[in-house]
Formats: sequence, C-alpha cells, structure tokens
Amino acid sequence: MKYLILYNLLISIFMFSVILMTQIVNYPLFSNISQNQLINYHSSYVKKISYIVIPAMSSEIVVALFLFYYHNSFLTISSLSVIILIFISTMYIQVPIHNKISKDLIKKLILTNWI
Repeated sequence: MKYLILYNLLISIFMFSVILMTQIVNYPLFSNISQNQLINYHSSYVKKISYIVIPAMSSEIVVALFLFYYHNSFLTISSLSVIILIFISTMYIQVPIHNKISKDLIKKLILTNWI
C-alpha cells in the first residue's frame, strides 16, 4: 500500500510539473506563431504531448481508484474527486478549445487549464 501511495504522489508531482511547463512555457509561446502556422504547430504539439499526458493521466486515475477502493478515507476520496474534476475539465473545456484552436483562444486555453 505504501508503494501505491508513493506512486500516487510521484505521478501527481509529474502531472503538476507538466501542467506548470505547459501553462508557463508552451501555451504562451503559441501566441508567437502566426495563425497559419499555429494549426500545424498545434497539431504536432497535441500529438507529441499526448504520448506523455495520456499514460500519466490514466495512471493517475487508476491509482486513485485503487487507493479509494483499498484505503477508503477522506484523503483518497478527495484525491479521486479532484482527479475526476480534472478529467471532466479536460474533456469538456480544454479538449474542445484544442479542437478549434486559434490565436483568439490561446488566452482562454491558458486560463481554463489552471482548473
């Protein structure tokens, strides 16, 4: 159980680091790209970042579910709840913005991605 808790902590730190890098470095740099180049650049970015984010987010939810199931406590319920909210935000806010990315939506992407 302690290894699962440690893994949960490590994957959460990893995802926090990815989000921080994305918010502070990657997304603001989108503003420096012309609209014509943004579509191709963004498509490449999404494809590459997905190799990092999808396995990490999947691991995060699986570990949170295991911890919730095997060690039901306020902390595991809170952790699982936050992860579910992040997934909902990702699927219903950030993904639609990514799907219709434009220079006008970059600030919205940055603001909503802090959720």
